[in-house]
Amino acid sequence: MLKKSEKKHKILIWASTFMWAMVVLFLSVIPGSDLPESAINHLDKGVHFFEYVIFAILIIKGLHAHREGIFDGQTLLFTLIIAGLYGILMELCQFFVPGRDPSLGDVAANIGGVVFGMMIGKVMICRK
Repeated sequence: MLKKSEKKHKILIWASTFMWAMVVLFLSVIPGSDLPESAINHLDKGVHFFEYVIFAILIIKGLHAHREGIFDGQTLLFTLIIAGLYGILMELCQFFVPGRDPSLGDVAANIGGVVFGMMIGKVMICRK
């Protein structure tokens, strides 16, 4: 049986993961006319990458806590599937957002961020 503090810890991790997913959703559906102009070419790719690094780390932490400390290839696979599909879905949603277009470059940045986040998450968990 889980202690009350362990339950709270799991809920907090998954709640923060859900909140981050909502931040990514919000950023993905901002109309193109409301986005700031960037003086740096392809800065948005870096933003996509960073969003999904954080998302992958949060998912790994959630899965690690949910599976009661088990960390294996299944944790990494589930993280890749969850975060990767979410990144693809967010790009597809942009078909319906005025002034925004889905981009394979953005999908690549999302997936790259997921993979990098998985590496960071693995190091964080394995160091404990």
